[in-house]
Formats: sequence, structure tokens, C-alpha cells
Amino acid sequence: MSALPQFSFYSQPSFAMPRRILPRIILSQGQPSAASTAMARRSSGFIPWRNLNRELLFDDVLKSIENKYVIENRSEVARFIQKNRLRGLLLEAIKPLSTFFGADTIKTLTLLRDDEESESLFCLLMTPGEMEDARRRLRLFDEDWWLVNSARSSGNLNFDFELI
Repeated sequence: MSALPQFSFYSQPSFAMPRRILPRIILSQGQPSAASTAMARRSSGFIPWRNLNRELLFDDVLKSIENKYVIENRSEVARFIQKNRLRGLLLEAIKPLSTFFGADTIKTLTLLRDDEESESLFCLLMTPGEMEDARRRLRLFDEDWWLVNSARSSGNLNFDFELI
């Protein structure tokens, strides 16, 4: 026996949409200001994703990592991190980097472009000492943590060092 004959109405219930209250815009005499015109446009309906303030979005991307990394060219680095979903990987890398290079090592995120306009994010570790010691530390970091996790970056993240 089918359950359909029991119901007389076969569509989804509809709910009343809440009323949208538009903000009052107080205009001075003369032409409306650019800010009031923009507010009127925003309040009239849906705000497309493209028109949101990208700086605020990028600040959210960088919020959790900015106290662990020095970030050069914030907006481009944030866009790249968001586009390639690297924030979680960068957060996970903090502990192994501190283990092999020390907690006081300065970690700088820099976006580099090659001749073919391909972009890569580099985490440069500013470390004092000798070249051979820094190479050994980077090799140990690679073998212990980075080789296992590097596939998650899809080739968009690299680690290297700079002697200071």
C-alpha cells in the first residue's frame, strides 16, 4: 500500500520570507555621497561574492598564522594561501620547524613568481650559523615531516633557509 493517497498536498511547505528593512540614508543637500550610494546598492538585495571587501577575507585567512610567520605582501600571500588551501599545512608545519630550527627562528612567507609566471609560496627560515648545519637541519625536517606532507601542497609550498 502506498503512502501517497494519504496526503492531499504533495509539495514542500512554504514559509513567509522575513521582511527586509532598508537602512535610512540621510543625504545632505545636493548630490548623494559615494558612501550613501554604495550603502543603498548593498541594502537593496544580494551582495555578490566578488564585491565583498577582499582585505577582510584575507585578514581572516592570515589571522591564525600571522603570529608565527612574518608575511611579505600580505594581500597576495593571503590570496595564494586561500586559493591553494595551505593554511592548515602552514599551521601544522610550525611545530616541526621549531623542533629542527629552534623556536626563535624567524619564518617568512614570500610569494615568488618564476619566468613562466608560475607562483610558489616559500617559507624562508632565517637561521644563524653555518651553511652545513642549516642544510642538515633542512634535510632532517624534509625527511621527518615534509616528505610525508608535501603532496598536500600540490607543489605550491616550499621550505628553504637563509643564513643571517
